[in-house]
Amino acid sequence: MHNLVDMTSDRLGRIVEDAVSEVYVFSKDTFMFSLVNRGARDNLGYTMSELRTMTPWDLKPMLSKPQFLELVDPLMKGEQSFLEFETVHKRKDGSRYDVWVQLQLISIGDEDVFYAAILDITKQKKTSEALRNVSTKLDAILSNTAMAIFMMDERQHCVFMNKAAETLTGYTFEETQGRPLHDVIHHTHPDGRHFPIEECEIDRAFPEDHQVQGEETFVHKDGSFIPVGFTASPMKDDSGRTVGTVIEVRD
Repeated sequence: MHNLVDMTSDRLGRIVEDAVSEVYVFSKDTFMFSLVNRGARDNLGYTMSELRTMTPWDLKPMLSKPQFLELVDPLMKGEQSFLEFETVHKRKDGSRYDVWVQLQLISIGDEDVFYAAILDITKQKKTSEALRNVSTKLDAILSNTAMAIFMMDERQHCVFMNKAAETLTGYTFEETQGRPLHDVIHHTHPDGRHFPIEECEIDRAFPEDHQVQGEETFVHKDGSFIPVGFTASPMKDDSGRTVGTVIEVRD
């Protein structure tokens, strides 16, 4: 039987070494790492030799060994084919970063190993926090203005609607939150033709990083059409980085 390190290197090494996500392979029996790709090593600050003496809970300060074993138990029992969860990784220098983990149990030859693809979501978390801060500061003002106000994040997903926007569209913020705003209220032309987001003037404000003004037709929750005038402007955080779009709408 080949050594597990050799097997993983042969079969996975060339694929995962330069992968965009961080990739970890560790034993089902000992939970020791046998392969950690370059992106993960560079982010963590550990060498491969150091990592071969470590286990997942050595990197996860928010998860103890018993908690991690309980987490992966459905994979061990074959009750689930993969797991997805958010946690924190700790670097060699003690600093931490937020991660999104996709974990599965796979077979390599006659060995079962865990394969984890991990994304560093620190920037996304900071962006979300910046948007929440902006929304919190403006909520008291925007909720009482007669102007309909919408906010979208960098994915064009709705992160805020004031009361006037709810009245205008018939949707509550809870119904639109986390959804592409275009797909909720701007998806169809008055003649019934589909309105692709790629053709939407409003959604140009974020990628082109400039203010856009004009007239459009929104779709009310009841299916009726609402002619509106709009101003869509890039929304920036305290450092001047564009983190979303704010849309002012007049019926």
